[in-house]
Amino acid sequence: MKAGGTLQGMIDAQIASREALESPGEALESPGCLIRRHKLNPFHTVERWDGSYFTKTTLKEVGLVIHLNHSGMRCPMPAACDERLRVVHTTGVHEVSLSYSTQQKVRTCVTFALLKLLHLFSLMGKVSVYDMYRSIERLTNNTGLHMPRSRYRPTMRCLTQWRHLKALKRAGRGHDAEGADGTADGDLAILCPSCPRPGINLPEGWQDVPQEKQLKNNLVSNASTDPGLWNGAAYMTPRSSYENYVLSQADSEDISTCVGFQALAKATTQSTRGLRYTGVAAAVCGRSEMVLPNSVGNLQKGESLVDTWEQMCVAWDLDGFPKSAPNPFHTADTSISEDEVQEQLGRDEAAVQKASRNVALHSTSATSFLVLGLELEESQRRLKIFAAEQSHIPKSLQTTALRDQRKILTDKVKNWQTVQAVYMPGLLQIQTNCGANPIALWSSNPNPEDVELWLPSNLPADQRRAVCVEGLPYMELQLRTAQCSSSLQGLRQTLRIKTRLVYFKNKNVRGQREGTRSRAIIDRIHKRAIHFVQKYRAARRAKYNLEGPGDWEDVYCELRNEDVRGYASGKAKKNPNRRGIWEDGHAPPSPEPAGVFDNQESEESDLDLNDGTEAGPPPRKKRKKGTGETRKELSWIWRTVPLFVDGNDNDDILRAEWSRSRARVHRATEEVALLREEMRRVLEFIKWSAMQWDFRATISPDDASLELKEGISALDINEHDSDDPASDDDGAEDITISE
Repeated sequence: MKAGGTLQGMIDAQIASREALESPGEALESPGCLIRRHKLNPFHTVERWDGSYFTKTTLKEVGLVIHLNHSGMRCPMPAACDERLRVVHTTGVHEVSLSYSTQQKVRTCVTFALLKLLHLFSLMGKVSVYDMYRSIERLTNNTGLHMPRSRYRPTMRCLTQWRHLKALKRAGRGHDAEGADGTADGDLAILCPSCPRPGINLPEGWQDVPQEKQLKNNLVSNASTDPGLWNGAAYMTPRSSYENYVLSQADSEDISTCVGFQALAKATTQSTRGLRYTGVAAAVCGRSEMVLPNSVGNLQKGESLVDTWEQMCVAWDLDGFPKSAPNPFHTADTSISEDEVQEQLGRDEAAVQKASRNVALHSTSATSFLVLGLELEESQRRLKIFAAEQSHIPKSLQTTALRDQRKILTDKVKNWQTVQAVYMPGLLQIQTNCGANPIALWSSNPNPEDVELWLPSNLPADQRRAVCVEGLPYMELQLRTAQCSSSLQGLRQTLRIKTRLVYFKNKNVRGQREGTRSRAIIDRIHKRAIHFVQKYRAARRAKYNLEGPGDWEDVYCELRNEDVRGYASGKAKKNPNRRGIWEDGHAPPSPEPAGVFDNQESEESDLDLNDGTEAGPPPRKKRKKGTGETRKELSWIWRTVPLFVDGNDNDDILRAEWSRSRARVHRATEEVALLREEMRRVLEFIKWSAMQWDFRATISPDDASLELKEGISALDINEHDSDDPASDDDGAEDITISE
């Protein structure tokens, strides 16, 4: 019964549900009407009008008593529930007065609607049960005061049991007389419908098809305190048998070759001490990414060239596993190693000294002197970066690390300059003429990272021979060439790692905490790439000063910011400024040159970081010209070869790129055939699944009641209709794929 008039005039109508207040046209109700309306809907939030404002109350305080299994009618033999009973529902945590015919005292109930919502949110939204429960508490009282006693742990236990019962029901365990106890290993796992399974979705005689026509696809708790409900029943391997097998197979040879067994060997190291398991390994379907049953286990501690390349690719495709044919996708590492050049220069210097029978000028050889100089140059670059990072920290929070590193570098530079006077005897006069006398320089207490080292490459070409001992500039030239080669190799490897990390983050990482951690790792890799860029540019400048222009510039080109990009990244496209956005008499500011210290969102960074996919899949857009896989412009850093490569026609990088293009073409054709076969297998698997439910409909436990048998039959019919493709008018039979 509803009452009209103003709120002040409604003396008898004192109760209103929150839903009624938020619905236009609804009025207040008397307690009796409210109770009758909520007998079958007892989980609404209600408020009472006290003459001035609405105050929160409960249906229990109003007088509502719920009688279970009586369709809203009163139970003839009611038994009062525990006064502390709380029901957790999607609308909040409710105090309920419950009447039921049992002697058990229940304190917490969770509705099926909430359990289903928690399950979906955890699967689709990656929302934790704890966060969901706290949100439901806030629905009850968002002030944070007088919060209901936490029922999180009982809710979590109910959700675990609900998931377990749902899995048993969907696996048809209710039809078996043995029930849940008869569940075999892997019975509760959801099978991948597209995977080939003999007798289910493979045609008869499939094994007789010629091989060339077959599709190919190359310590907080313990088990006794917190036992699992599914010990091998779904995806995880059975615990005892798996661990016994691992221990029986982990011999010394396995430990030295297998990553998984290396975890066993290193189980007592500092990083894994105190851990029961050091990781998890799983096997998934390569097409649908569905986890296989019992596959998850814990880890214990030119035309002629084209013809040749085609033959290599065909031989590689036909070769079985393990493959012994030459890999057409492999590029040999032909970079010049700095260590190799240092050893060669040391041997040459010793041979010259032995042949001339001259006494060594110093205990430190000329090669070692130059190597130390290059190391000091590297230390100066690193210290400049560290000093720039420390400049952004308040002085009150700065440590003595910068001062200590500067003191160490100062001592190293002074000791090196002592040897420099031996191998560059004419340098002092040039330094004095330039106003850079070492004694006067150090008396001014400069920062060691800003001190000029005066290597031979820093001297003018016409004065280099008079200042240095014979052969010293040539030795530095060899070392600088090795630096160019090794820094390019290091940059390429770093970009490979960075691209793989970005792809992994885009596909697998979700959430702020995980995203921040993965971003921090990518940032460290980015800084390593910047280090190699700086090293290459410094080495190339020195090489140019020592050798001058020449053919070597075709190999060691100038490294611009836009050249530093991953193998799978395209060239950054610059968008011109829009017309009409500047006032008359004003010109757009000239773009500043980007440096290696620019933010990762600059044009220098790997474009994979800026493709908009880190927050999820990007929106579908019309394909732009030049953005396809075959239209990407490869940076020169991936096409360069060392200077000492012989003059034959073998181009490993070009052959590898051609082989990848060929593989993509063949893969596209194979993908169409594979997708059609997968569609056929999925339909056959669904038909087989429907037949399984038909068979289950004919069996039931012997002691099942009539009501239980009707429920089992209803479940069978429902699952059969869900799996039967004939029940869908828009079935997959009508789907066609264009070549």
